Amino acid sequence: MFKKENLKTFLIAFVAMAAVSVLLFMGLKLYTRHSNKILVPDVTDMQIEEASGKLDAEGLEAVVTDTMYMADKKEFTVLDQNPKFNSEVKSGRKVYLVISSNDPPEVEVPDMKDLSEREARAQLEARGFKVGKVIQVPQFGGVLGLAHKGQLIPPRTKVPKGTTIDIRVGRYTSDDDTTTVHESSEY
Repeated sequence: MFKKENLKTFLIAFVAMAAVSVLLFMGLKLYTRHSNKILVPDVTDMQIEEASGKLDAEGLEAVVTDTMYMADKKEFTVLDQNPKFNSEVKSGRKVYLVISSNDPPEVEVPDMKDLSEREARAQLEARGFKVGKVIQVPQFGGVLGLAHKGQLIPPRTKVPKGTTIDIRVGRYTSDDDTTTVHESSEY
């Protein structure tokens, strides 16, 4: 059925393909470094310099991908890492870090004109602001304006999250927890 020359050519091609396959699998094993795994150390709650040093010592690379404001954390503290602590990775792998920022994000102050005091308070707190004094102005109407440290804040102005904002409300009666201020009601 096969001639002697065809059989010889077939065997040479088969042996060559087998040799190439073995070399490919051996090369892939070396290239992917399957036996070279290390555990990722926990670097959360460390300062970025200390975390980078610890990762470098393990043969890993620290990469800062994001910053996030957290009032209770010192600036440049590692908040999160990916891959997580105790993950098995190969040396040279990048470990992505989220660190704390000293600057709170800026949030837009909503237009509160003519809302009730309760609605204004709820909206401010939902956006991350602290509500300071409620200042009564002798005039009809709901909220007349917002202020920070005595300065009026125009609507849609960006202010750091966590800022204390006073609410100016038009009323003719006063409560014990409010301050009556006689000034113009211009917004």
